Amino acid sequence: MQENKKPTTELYNPPDKEREEITFIYKEIGDMIEARNQTYRQFNNRTLIQFIDDSEKRLQGYVPDRESQDKEEWQSNVFTQATRNKTKAIVAAVASNPPKTPIQATSLVDQSFDVRRSEYMEQLVKHARSKSNPEVDIFWEAWEAAGKGTVIKYIGYLKSVQKRKFIKSYNLETGDMEFGEKEVVVSDECVDVFVPLNELFIKDFYIHNIQDQPAIAWIRYTDRTTAEMELGKYKNWKYCYGKNSDQYKSDTQTFFLEKFQTRVDEEEYEVIKYYNKVKDMYCIVCNGVLLLSAPLLWGLRKKKYPFGKQIFEPFAGISFFYGNSLPNANMDTQDVMNTLYNMSLDKTYRSLNPQLLVGTKNKDLLEMENESVGMEDTVYVDDVSQVKYLENNGITSSEMAMIKFVGQQMDLGSVDVNQQGIANRGVTAREIVIANENAKRIKGIFFTFLSDLWVQKTRLLITNILMHYPLPKIEKIIGKEGKEVIKETFPTYFIKNADFPNGKKGTLVIQFVASKDKLPSRDDLDIYEEMMKLKGIDAQKVVMTTDYFNDYEYEPEVVTDSLYQQDFAQDQAVFMEKLRVMMLAFPEIFASNKRVLFEDFMRAYKEKTDKYNLETPPIGMPAPAGMPTTEAPVPTTGPVEGAGLGKLK
Repeated sequence: MQENKKPTTELYNPPDKEREEITFIYKEIGDMIEARNQTYRQFNNRTLIQFIDDSEKRLQGYVPDRESQDKEEWQSNVFTQATRNKTKAIVAAVASNPPKTPIQATSLVDQSFDVRRSEYMEQLVKHARSKSNPEVDIFWEAWEAAGKGTVIKYIGYLKSVQKRKFIKSYNLETGDMEFGEKEVVVSDECVDVFVPLNELFIKDFYIHNIQDQPAIAWIRYTDRTTAEMELGKYKNWKYCYGKNSDQYKSDTQTFFLEKFQTRVDEEEYEVIKYYNKVKDMYCIVCNGVLLLSAPLLWGLRKKKYPFGKQIFEPFAGISFFYGNSLPNANMDTQDVMNTLYNMSLDKTYRSLNPQLLVGTKNKDLLEMENESVGMEDTVYVDDVSQVKYLENNGITSSEMAMIKFVGQQMDLGSVDVNQQGIANRGVTAREIVIANENAKRIKGIFFTFLSDLWVQKTRLLITNILMHYPLPKIEKIIGKEGKEVIKETFPTYFIKNADFPNGKKGTLVIQFVASKDKLPSRDDLDIYEEMMKLKGIDAQKVVMTTDYFNDYEYEPEVVTDSLYQQDFAQDQAVFMEKLRVMMLAFPEIFASNKRVLFEDFMRAYKEKTDKYNLETPPIGMPAPAGMPTTEAPVPTTGPVEGAGLGKLK
C-alpha cells in the first residue's frame, strides 16, 4: 500500500557569499534594533517608541481611567483639547498650499544653465505628481511632523504586474459565465508614501541628515499574500515560508531562523530592505532568504537613499536624528492645565452639591429618612441648628486668572486664540499685529523645515524620473502567426494644464525615442497637434532622445510664498483705515498725493504698478499723435520645438 506523503517545501541552501551577506545584514539589523530600544535624554529618558506613543496620546486627548489616577467616581477626568487645537491651527497656517518647485538644469560640462531642459523636467515632475493630491500630502506631512516630531517619506518607483480575471462571455438569464486570466500592469508610476517611524531603523541616532546615515533599514511585517504580491517575482521567493514550515525543520537549515523568529508570528513575514551607502548595497531579505543583492539604485555620481526626512522642531541642537513634537513641547503646560481644569470642575461640582453636616443628635433620624426622602418631602429633626450644608465656594476670579495664564504660556510656544480663528473681545489692533508677528516667527521655523522636505522629495523624484521615464516599455503581444512576441515601445507622457510659450494652457505631450534618427519632422508634429485640435484638445508635442537629460544636474528650489501664507488681509485693512482717516482729516494732502497713495495701495495688494499708465494727460488734451505704445509684444504662437531637441547634444 502506497503511503500518502506530505508535500515538503524546497529547502534554502544559500552559497557561502550569500550566507555571509545575510549574516552581515542581520548583524546590522540587530545593532539598529538595540540602538532604537535605548533611552535618550532628548526623549526625557524614554525610548523612541515610548516618545511616539506619548505624543500620539496627547494629540488624541487620551484620558487615563480614574482608577489609575486614584480618583473617585464623582471627580472630573478631562484632558483638554488645547494641544490638538494648537496643532490644527499651526498646521492649517503653514501647510495650506503645496510649494512650487522650479528646477534649474545645469550642465556638468561647462556649468551653463539650460532653460528648456529645466522647463521639461518641471513638467515631468508635475506628471509624476499628477496621480496624488499635493494639498492632502502636505497637510499630512505637516500633521505627522507636528504630532510625532519627525516625518519620513519614501520616494521611489512602483511597477506591479498581477494576474486579473476578465469575462469572455456572460448569460444574464442563466448566470453562466466564461472568463479567462491574464497578467496586467497594475502600477507603473512614481510613488510618494509615508514610512512609519517604528518601521525605519537607522545606524546612528546622532546624525541628523538622513542622507549622511551609514546604513538604513526599512522593516515591515506582513502576511504571505501581501509579501507575495510585492516580492513574488524574485527568483528566491520560492524559499520564503513562515517560521513553522518544513523549511526550518531540519537542524542543518536553521541557520537564520534564530535571527527573526522572535519578531514574527507563525504566518508572518519579516521583509527587510537594507540600504548602505558606505558599501553601496541595496538588499532585500525575507524570513532569512536573500531575495535581492544589488548596488544602491538611486543616483549615478552621488548615491542617495530614497527617503526624505524632516522634523517639527529641534531638541537642543542639530546632532540628533529625530525632532521634538508639539505635544511633547507643550507637555508641562498641558498637564498643569488638565490639573487646574479638573480641580476647578471638582470645586464647582462640590459648590453645587455640597456635603451635609449633621449633629449626632439627628444622625439616626436622617439616616433612616435618607433612604426614602425626595425633593418635595419634609424631614423633621430634633435640632435644626445641628443640620447645615458645608460651605464650598465656587471657582474664584483668581483661579480663573491662573487657568488663563497657563493657557497663555502654551500660546507662547504655538499660536494664540486669534491665530486659531477665535474672536477675542477687548483686543486692540496693535495687540493683534504683535500676536501675528510672534506667530509668524514660530510658524516660520516649521515652514523652513517643510520647504526643505519638499526640496528633498523633488530631488528624489527627479532621480526616479531619470531612472525610469526614458526606458522602453516591454510587453507581450500576439504576432501575425498567432505566436507571442516581445514588443518594445518608448513611452509618451501627457501633462495636463501645462503652460505654453504663447501664455495659454493645454496638454504637453513628451515622447522619448531611442536615437536621433527616430526624431519626427516638424511637419509631423504640426499634423499631430492639428489632429488633437480636432478632438478638442489643445496640445503641443515634444519628442526627445532617451539621453536628452543626461550630463545635466537638476536642482529644485522652493518659492516660499507658495507654502507660507502671507497675511495680506492685515496689510490691506491697515491701508484702508489709513486712507479713510486721511480723506476725512487731511483732504488737501490726500488730493495732492494720490500717486503715492496709489503705489501704497498696489503694494498692500501685492501687485506691481508697471502695468498701469501713471502719466495721465491733462483733461481735454489728447495724447500726442504718433506716440509709441507701451504694450508688451504679443508672443508668437506655435508648437514647442520637438525634433530639434536632439540636435542640441
